[in-house]
Amino acid sequence: MRWSRITFSLLLLMNLSSFAQPDTIISRIILIGNAGNIADGKNPVVEKARSLFNLNDGKTQVIYLGNNVNEYGLPDESSK
Repeated sequence: MRWSRITFSLLLLMNLSSFAQPDTIISRIILIGNAGNIADGKNPVVEKARSLFNLNDGKTQVIYLGNNVNEYGLPDESSK
């Protein structure tokens, strides 16, 4: 009797998991402060965001805040 209750409970839980809610996210905004320096050709902050979220899903926007200029600043208008 006990095994039948456990089996029934497990089957019920497995069945309920198939009724998971669909993705209801309409839009996601990721705010990144100072993104820091590039290491090995990649930005560690952006890579972390990429590992947590799908940045190419059409729902996600990334907004860069703060000082995102490198230590040498922007080039002069006269420099080409």
